[in-house]
Amino acid sequence: MFPWEDAAEAGFNDWSVTSLTTLPGWAVFLLTAGLMVAFLVVLESLRKAPWRVKLPLLTLRALGLLCVLALVLEPGVQLQQVSSTPGRVAVLLDVSRSMGLPVGDAPASSEDDPRRHSRLERAQNFLQEARGALASLPGALSLEGAVFHQDVESATFEDLVAAAPQGNSSNIAKALTTAMASKPGRPLAGVLLISDGADNVDLPGNTIPNELREKLRAAGVPIHTFTLGHERGFKDVAVASVAADDFAFVRNPLEVEATISARGFPGMTIPVTLKREGRVIAQTTAVLPDGDGTVDVRFKFEPRDVGEAIYSVEVAEQVGEVLVDNNRRSFTLKIIRDRIRVLQVAGRPSWDVRFLRKLLKENPSVDLISFFILRTPRDQTAVRQEELSLIPFPTRELFTEELGTFDVVIFQNFNFAPYEMGGYLPNVRDFVVNKGGGFAMVGGELSFSEGGYDGTPLADILPVTLPPGRGHYVEEQYTPTVTEAGKRHPILSLGNTDPVTMMQNLPPFEGFNGSVGLQPGSEALLTHPAPRSGPSGQPVLAVREVGKGRTLSLHSDSLWFWALPDAAKGGRGTAHRELWANAIRWLIGDPALSRVRVEAKSGAFDPNEPVVLVVRAFDSGYGPLAGATVDLTLEGVGDNAPAAPTPDSVLPPSNARKVTSLQGETGPEGEWVVRLPSPGPGAYRARVTARAKGAALGTDEDAFLVRSADREIADGAPRPELMAALSELTGGTQIESGDEIAGLQWKVPEGVRVHKRKSIPLWDRWQVALAFALLWGLEWALRRRQGYA
Repeated sequence: MFPWEDAAEAGFNDWSVTSLTTLPGWAVFLLTAGLMVAFLVVLESLRKAPWRVKLPLLTLRALGLLCVLALVLEPGVQLQQVSSTPGRVAVLLDVSRSMGLPVGDAPASSEDDPRRHSRLERAQNFLQEARGALASLPGALSLEGAVFHQDVESATFEDLVAAAPQGNSSNIAKALTTAMASKPGRPLAGVLLISDGADNVDLPGNTIPNELREKLRAAGVPIHTFTLGHERGFKDVAVASVAADDFAFVRNPLEVEATISARGFPGMTIPVTLKREGRVIAQTTAVLPDGDGTVDVRFKFEPRDVGEAIYSVEVAEQVGEVLVDNNRRSFTLKIIRDRIRVLQVAGRPSWDVRFLRKLLKENPSVDLISFFILRTPRDQTAVRQEELSLIPFPTRELFTEELGTFDVVIFQNFNFAPYEMGGYLPNVRDFVVNKGGGFAMVGGELSFSEGGYDGTPLADILPVTLPPGRGHYVEEQYTPTVTEAGKRHPILSLGNTDPVTMMQNLPPFEGFNGSVGLQPGSEALLTHPAPRSGPSGQPVLAVREVGKGRTLSLHSDSLWFWALPDAAKGGRGTAHRELWANAIRWLIGDPALSRVRVEAKSGAFDPNEPVVLVVRAFDSGYGPLAGATVDLTLEGVGDNAPAAPTPDSVLPPSNARKVTSLQGETGPEGEWVVRLPSPGPGAYRARVTARAKGAALGTDEDAFLVRSADREIADGAPRPELMAALSELTGGTQIESGDEIAGLQWKVPEGVRVHKRKSIPLWDRWQVALAFALLWGLEWALRRRQGYA
């Protein structure tokens, strides 16, 4: 009896003959070669023998050599316990937010109307219908469930039928790739894909990329699809995209292009509106395509206000739309100055006037209107007025009709009295205090008190207090002293050298207009080291924030000296140019130079992340200001605040518009970092007001967006074409109900799994030894009888 005949009792159900030798392959090869050589030697020795003798001897010798080889290979029997390989059927359920959209194409009319069901609810009803068929799959097939959105997560059947819409995108390709991933001992037999096809990550169109196509073909398993959302069609109008620059110039034409996508509204003409924070800026119409598709619209307008604002392109809600959240798309746009309008009024020609005028005219960002006063209305002439090349100073036009068009007004060594403009000085004060303009007065023998400004409306807004009467102008040479505030102030940020060192390397000033001292809230950046009139430390360069505007006083008309070192070498006067450039930026209230700043860490936040705002405060010298009290207000902007959900909406409700007010204090580095829970999708503006030691530091604001919860809501249309393409490529079936599950074809695996093995040698038995001896003995006897031994 062979010892493996009772293998069934030990649980073995399969056997095979195998070699049990431990010799390496090269040794077996050499042995085989040696045996073949031995056979050839025998063949040569029998070359002349007749075939009746040769054939038996060669046969016996070949069998003997094969027996030797067999003994070396140690033949044996391998017993195995085996079973069929279990295959797996992957059930992939799309739970992205587009699956929360209604199945139908119109609002439901009753509780029983199937249009009240979401796509996911319809999918879960389908799974309940197919529960029995999925539980009795053919062969050794078993279910493997998973839900997917932007990620893929394993799920039981109960998890599938209880899942809720979630996730910010849908990635069908990732779900299929995960299902096809190799699992030892559990080959994939097929996929049941349940989705609306609205993949917006790797499959944006209805064609399958080559890389995924090759993976699906290599897997060789069918993908059966159940598509949601196309039973009754899908009607939607959406603002698919908006193309606009990140910034634009004030009062310059700007074009914004928007793409409108439409499904189910062939040939309709609909209005499209451009709004700035709820205010209508422009409106146009879009003629929708005859079929599903897109159309582009353009808006042209001229922004009027400087600053960062939130714009939106909107289309009106149409009757029968499934989704209205995508009817608006917002974007931020920073409006900056194209050209700064500067009015320069000089009392007489001078080198200081000439250098400043040349500097401003060379600056492409400055639109300069410059007047050199060479005659007054009272000047007598010997010729007719129309023959004069010089015109009287246009006081009324400049300081009534045109004043509001300027950003900065500069009085440079100018005496207002001869031009009968005392009645217009209140307009200049109003221009600064109420209109937010910038005003600078430059010294000389016709400026400050020498120009009669003491007691005038301009004296109220200057950074210094003017002494009464005249006689306060001194002709002398001196090097100004940089104050602590001047060391940090952006006006004296001249190149990479600190102001104190640079001042020592620049030419000294000549001429000085004295004052009584600083006005409240003013800062001196440069002071006289020891002026002859008045106390030591009188301001040479001072600044002040007054009302909505800012003022600057420069108490000398010799700043042009700073251009001479470079000008002598053919340069442009770096220090002179940079100081005036910084001064004009500060006078116009450049946001980068504000003493309190608020900045959103991102222009657009994800609704699942907090809103992070950073508030910075600066002292009058623009150093970090610790301990500043900051009031922050966060509020929804215009129509961009989230709308309340409709009664039929299956999407998670958005937050209504919120106004959040907070108060905080800047830390040692002059910063206050604010982290707020997301206020919900929409447009928002953060405003801050800061104060320190009872004095106001100013205000600032920044705008930002909280994006819609996901990209799918921008285009939630089902894509049955993509689902059909997946089935067609893999030999799968598009199914309509759970009853069809039983008839689906799967790739049942043909492999087996080995649970245990046992090897039994055959060569070490007496029967084998007896057969070996008989074979070689018979061959020896025959050779001897024939005379070849």
